[in-house]
Amino acid sequence: MEKHPIYAEGFAHIQKISENYKLLNAVYNNISICSSELFDDHIKFEYIKGQTLNERLLKLTDSYDKISFLAELSEITEKMYSSKTKTPFNYSDEFESVFGTEYKQLLSSCNLESFLHSNIDTNFDNIIVSDEDNSWYMVDYEWVFSFPIPIRFIQFRSLLYFYTTNSMMLQEFILFDEILKHFGFTKVEVEVYSDMDNNFIRFISDKGNLFDNYAKKSVNLDLQAELLKVGNIYYSQLYIVNAEGMIDEKVSIIKNVMLSGKPNEDIILMYEGLDLSEIRAFRFDPLNQSCFIKINKIYCVFDDKKYPIPYTQMNAYLSEESGMVFISDDPQIYLDLDKIKTTTLKEEGEFTLVIDYTIIDIEISERHKYFPLMKSYNEIYASKLISDEKSSNYSQEVISLQNEKVILEASLLQGQQKINSCLEVEKKYLSELDLKEMDIKELKETIESMKFKNKIKKWIGR
Repeated sequence: MEKHPIYAEGFAHIQKISENYKLLNAVYNNISICSSELFDDHIKFEYIKGQTLNERLLKLTDSYDKISFLAELSEITEKMYSSKTKTPFNYSDEFESVFGTEYKQLLSSCNLESFLHSNIDTNFDNIIVSDEDNSWYMVDYEWVFSFPIPIRFIQFRSLLYFYTTNSMMLQEFILFDEILKHFGFTKVEVEVYSDMDNNFIRFISDKGNLFDNYAKKSVNLDLQAELLKVGNIYYSQLYIVNAEGMIDEKVSIIKNVMLSGKPNEDIILMYEGLDLSEIRAFRFDPLNQSCFIKINKIYCVFDDKKYPIPYTQMNAYLSEESGMVFISDDPQIYLDLDKIKTTTLKEEGEFTLVIDYTIIDIEISERHKYFPLMKSYNEIYASKLISDEKSSNYSQEVISLQNEKVILEASLLQGQQKINSCLEVEKKYLSELDLKEMDIKELKETIESMKFKNKIKKWIGR
């Protein structure tokens, strides 16, 4: 990968990155620093083929084994934060200029350790395990400071960004609170380190934002989106997932979102002339910032009829069934069209997509205040499971009763058949009995007749 300065003043930052390589080589025991080469107009980094720690950890979630996941997370962080030389943390003017003054007394009173040189972006996706020799390589070291910074803060930040970046996969597996508890982070630490991170982000912004000074030559770079972000221009983006299930992140429909600064602003976006045959799903980014939104309605108009569209995935924490808190600056919601195609029984035709939502809060800075909302998703999910279980139990009960009804009806039918059979037998018996009675009657009459004839004969014989 290469980084090029756009403006002349951006080259100083490029040079600093080259110096950071030398500084960090003196810090870590178990991590190699990805080599870089400084040229007249850019810096070039060595290509490392392998798997990031981020990918390695996410694979462990497939087994839904929290104990193994947390054990691996502990092992990784222990290796990441081991150092050749550690120094006690002490508050300095340099630290204050980047991370603020709010907690000077609190931080100074704690026995915290620091690196000799600290890479703030020591995140799991910035460390690659090489396929060649299984060595660990740090591939991003733009923000390195040579004054004491609590290692505990850097660790918290790596966990925070790991969770918020991958929340779509992680929030059904483990709570962020569980991870913090595993590493012994207190509520005070979470508040302090969250504020420090916010101050660091403001520090970067005050520097003019990296994108204004240099650019990365990368296949995933979206220049248009970054330029739109300048000057607090808010916008939404709609990405199309084609019929083959592929999404082109370079192509999107961008709509400006005009905000007045008032709370609870309603936004209605319409996308006309969409072709059902070419679209399988959508990825909708409601804002180019962290935000708290509420989905009112999402539907499409097809053949003059409205069809609701379900949202299947999102990288948000749900505060309620339609409220979503996006701590990430890249909020995403996936919309599935399969149900529409099944309902309409059509695979082609033009339609209009309508997304109606309310923006409650934007540019969430005090992230720790939203952490309790992370539980809400799991509570909702658990509630849904309980509801589904109750529904399933009810359905099973109904099925059981229906089966009993069928069995009873079958028994009744068999009983009725037996009764009918008995009646037939009885009828036959009675019929035979009637015949026998007739025979007996005839026999009696015959006997009586013979008796009478004998009497006549005797009488005549006299």
